[in-house]
Amino acid sequence: MNPADVALVVVRRVCPDSFPPTALPTDAAAAIYGTFVRFPRAGTRTLLVVTVITAVVAYPYGPGHPARAVRTTVERGTTTTARALDRVGVRTGATGRRLSGHPKWTTTGVIAAGALAPVLWNHPPVGAMALVLCIDLAAVLLLVAVLAAISGPAAGHEDRAAAP
Repeated sequence: MNPADVALVVVRRVCPDSFPPTALPTDAAAAIYGTFVRFPRAGTRTLLVVTVITAVVAYPYGPGHPARAVRTTVERGTTTTARALDRVGVRTGATGRRLSGHPKWTTTGVIAAGALAPVLWNHPPVGAMALVLCIDLAAVLLLVAVLAAISGPAAGHEDRAAAP
């Protein structure tokens, strides 16, 4: 339990007991309190999970040495995968060139879509939501990186520069 949940449990014990039983029965006061607290409580959990997932996914894009090491390793892996796919004839065409030419926009779009998913998910279990989103975000980011790497570094920009 997080501290907010503990505070809500304590307030739940105090709040219904503060009404005189002749004005409002204790069970009714508890039901009213539960109704008022249910949605902010779920929203707080969702916001916490979205924040943590966004921080975890965005960390490798930071300026620190570990973040650079993660980026270098991922770049080597995606380049190796892209070369292997290129040897067997997989081409991404204009899509790959566009992904390669706009890496910040595509990464930001994937992270934003991943952060938006739990907000739109009704009554998500926190553990399942975190696991699914971390795996999905990592898989989609790697897929986008491989698709961009297949086209080569900024291949679309070289073609335009050569044209008169």
